[in-house]
Amino acid sequence: MDTPRIAARTVRRITALLAIVALAATGVACSGDDSTDAPAAVPRTTTAAGATAAGGAAASDGVTVAIGDDAAGKHLAGPTGHALYFFASDATGVSNCTGGCAGNWPPLTVATGATPSAADEVTGALAVIERADGGRQVTLGGRPLYYFAGDSAAGQINGDGVGGVWSLARPGSASASPGSSSGSSSIAPVNATASTGYGY
Repeated sequence: MDTPRIAARTVRRITALLAIVALAATGVACSGDDSTDAPAAVPRTTTAAGATAAGGAAASDGVTVAIGDDAAGKHLAGPTGHALYFFASDATGVSNCTGGCAGNWPPLTVATGATPSAADEVTGALAVIERADGGRQVTLGGRPLYYFAGDSAAGQINGDGVGGVWSLARPGSASASPGSSSGSSSIAPVNATASTGYGY
């Protein structure tokens, strides 16, 4: 056995684990810090359909909200397959994750004039709300959708359950209502079963 190599590998694993825990802890805080940059782990790009995606590669079918697979079943995913989440502190049609919170939990957004679309399996109405920072965030059933900076690859669901306030968005989960609304919202409804270009 090569003990120094095993020890070095163990130290790297512990360091990586501590980094994930620290990132998750800062994501729970949602401190209101003025930083709005998305972490490097979740680069933001715009697809041809105008949806802001995590990961850098554009989806070829232009669907904003798709279905992804994980060990526990199916979840909602953005255009590049990264998991989407709901924030329990949001009100219907209102995002309460801004500043530093939005840095760790980047919102799924669309460009001005773009209309979000969903895979056939997604139930609930897609809409767009205007965020305090001027961004146009996609909602499902009135609930704003977010990525988690700790998910570095499609199919990861590291944000599920963080702080007891973040939950993985699963098909049909839009019917569970977020916190009560404390203000008005500017929701623009969109048909969630809009054509994806396939005739069936």
